Amino acid sequence: MSESIPSGEVGTLLRVLDGQRRHVLGILDGLDPKDLRRPVLPSGWHCLGMVQHLTLDVERFWFRAVVAGDETVVRGLTSGDAAWRVAPDTPAADVLERYRRGAERADAVITTTPTDAPPAWWPRDLFGEPHLHTLRDVLLHVITETACQPATSTRPVNSSTAAAGWSSPEDPGPAFGMKSNTGDRSTTRLGLIMYGRDAVIVLCGPPRPAPASATVA
Repeated sequence: MSESIPSGEVGTLLRVLDGQRRHVLGILDGLDPKDLRRPVLPSGWHCLGMVQHLTLDVERFWFRAVVAGDETVVRGLTSGDAAWRVAPDTPAADVLERYRRGAERADAVITTTPTDAPPAWWPRDLFGEPHLHTLRDVLLHVITETACQPATSTRPVNSSTAAAGWSSPEDPGPAFGMKSNTGDRSTTRLGLIMYGRDAVIVLCGPPRPAPASATVA
């Protein structure tokens, strides 16, 4: 993450983006590697895949490819959902570290590019004519994209009952028990991971079978 943030408009936007990046990592802090890989949606989506997606499809794509026009990066871009798939033999710590390093490389582009500079490259085959016209536009887009995927809440729960579950329109509350039988009210961080219409609450602990309805409006 960025240690030296410039002043001015770009610096303000970069501080917001850096906060969202830390937010992503903070949600997952303390999760066992096997929990990071646990599929939490019928598609097989898991938290580690989200981090890799942010590294490759967000930080690398928008800053090093679109803003900077790095030809090597453009040639190496993934397609489809490839960025969401993490090889089984890839350590979870490596995926998280690549996100940090990817953010640092993006920051190197951000801090050396004028705020009103147009994109150096644009993927017309994906998006048609450009709808983001400056570094400012790209920063705002990436802030939104990074913020919309994860969100957190912290509440007191008994850590021995921590689990993973879904909310649904019929049952807007968490789909797991939160009652403490021991009186232990230690604080456990709950991560609410958002992707499209899906909402998944991720905790440290063994999962409970998910209910049939796993989406929220």
